[in-house]
Amino acid sequence: MDTPVVTLLLVIVLLLACSAWVLQDARAREASRRPVTATVAGVTIDRAEIWAVLCLLLCVLFIPMYLVARAADG
Repeated sequence: MDTPVVTLLLVIVLLLACSAWVLQDARAREASRRPVTATVAGVTIDRAEIWAVLCLLLCVLFIPMYLVARAADG
């Protein structure tokens, strides 16, 4: 298999795994009544599904934002 193809597949798998973890973690926090929330430009992100989709689409921005918002909750 070609090296760029393998690299692309690894990146895709990593993005899917990170987004799946965010979804699972955010759902667990919602269930324990400690949702992860952040407000960006007046829009509040507080649902697990939204976090997961944003992390999948804009991982460079939203995965670190999720981790910061998660840490702020304690």
